[in-house]
Amino acid sequence: MVSNKTNNNQGNLISKNIENLEPGMKIAKDVEYDFGGVLISEGTILDEEKINRLKKINMNIVSVHDQEQSQIEENLDKIEKIHVEYKSHKNNIKSIFQKIKTNEEVEYKKVKELSHEITSLGNEDEMIDLLTTMREADEYTYSHLLNVGMLAYMFSQWLDLDEEESIKLTQAGLLHDIGKAHVPDEILNKPGKLNDEEFSEIKKHSNYGYQMAKENKDVPDKVAQGILTHHEKFNGEGYPLGIKSRKIPFFGRILAIVDTFDAITSNRVYQSSSSPFRAIELFRKETFGAFDYKLLKIFLDKIPKYFVNKEVELTDGRKAKVVFINPRKPHRPILNIKGEYIDLYNNPELDIGNLVK
Repeated sequence: MVSNKTNNNQGNLISKNIENLEPGMKIAKDVEYDFGGVLISEGTILDEEKINRLKKINMNIVSVHDQEQSQIEENLDKIEKIHVEYKSHKNNIKSIFQKIKTNEEVEYKKVKELSHEITSLGNEDEMIDLLTTMREADEYTYSHLLNVGMLAYMFSQWLDLDEEESIKLTQAGLLHDIGKAHVPDEILNKPGKLNDEEFSEIKKHSNYGYQMAKENKDVPDKVAQGILTHHEKFNGEGYPLGIKSRKIPFFGRILAIVDTFDAITSNRVYQSSSSPFRAIELFRKETFGAFDYKLLKIFLDKIPKYFVNKEVELTDGRKAKVVFINPRKPHRPILNIKGEYIDLYNNPELDIGNLVK
C-alpha cells in the first residue's frame, strides 16, 4: 500500500506501475508494507535494487514525482555523487585529524563547512545506506567521526532543533573523538584487548579533545562540552567527570547514544561489526540506565525502521529480508525467508548475525 503522506513542494505527483519505474525516479509518498512499516521513504531516489524490492513484495503502483527525463538522469547521478561525497568528506576528516597529530590546531572553518555539507548529503534513508555500506576497518577512526556527525545531524532533525543548534550538534559529532589524535598509534590501533594502562591513556581523549576545542575561540562552548562528555553515563559510571543524569550536557547525552551505536555496528581492527539489531538489543538490555531514557527512546523508535527490507544473515547461515519491526521488541523483527514469514520474537533460537552488504 502507499501512504497518504504528500509533498506538494516538488511539482506534480503521478502514479506509476512498477514495471514502468526507472532508476532515477523520485518517490513522492512513503511506500509502506501491509504490516505498517515504511519500505521506501518519500524523497528517495530509486535505483535498480530499490525497484527490485518493490517487485518482490508484489507492489503494483507507487507515487513518483512527475519529472523530465533530464531530471531523472540528474537524480541518478546524485546517487553516485552521494558515495563520492561521503569519501571526500571522510578524506577531509582525515586531513583535519592528521593536522592535529602534527600539533596544528583544529581547522574549525573546515569543520563548519563540512557540517553544512552533511545537511545536504542525502535524505535519512540514503545516510543510513552510507553508514551500513561504507565500512573499512583500517579507516575506522575517520569514518567513525563522519558517521557520528551524520547520526548527530539526523538526531537533531528528530528533535526538531533549530538550524543553529542542529549545525552545532553535527559539529560536536564530527569532532567528538579528535582527542584520539594525541593518543599513541600503537594504542589506538592495537588489534587486541587494551591493558589497564593503555585503557587509562585512551580515556584521556575526551579531555584532550576538549582542551583543543577550548583553545580555538571559534569553537562554540556547546560543541566543546559535547566533546568532553560523550563518554559520560546517565547513571554516573562514565568518564572523565563521572557526572550523571541531567548534569551531563545535552549534546553529551545525544553523542553518547550515536557514538555507541556506530561503534557497535562498525568494523574495527580488533572487532568485527555487529548488526544494528544487536546494537538495539544492547541498548535495551545490557546498558539500561547508562543513557538518557527519553533520548534513547527517540533513537530506538526511529532507527530500526531504516533497516526494513534490508537483507540479513541469520546465525544458522540462512539469508532473510527484514519486513516488519515489532515496536515492543525492535531487535526481534519479522523476517521473510523464501516466502516464509518468521517472527524472531517467537523463535528465540534464531538471531541476526549481520547485515548482508
